[in-house]
Amino acid sequence: MADGTSADSVRVLLVDDDIVDRGIVKRALRSTGLSFAVSEADTADAAMALLTADASAFDCGLFDL
Repeated sequence: MADGTSADSVRVLLVDDDIVDRGIVKRALRSTGLSFAVSEADTADAAMALLTADASAFDCGLFDL
């Protein structure tokens, strides 16, 4: 799912199996005052599906180890 989708948004792939942790990261990104379009995946397989569909759709990725 995407949050804030403007042409100037930094497109982030956020991968974490914990919904609470994903929420914390999204709040931290919002607190910067910059514009982010965040796509979320809760598994490595889901992240790979998003990347396989269009690897150029993201400017950066944040991954839970």
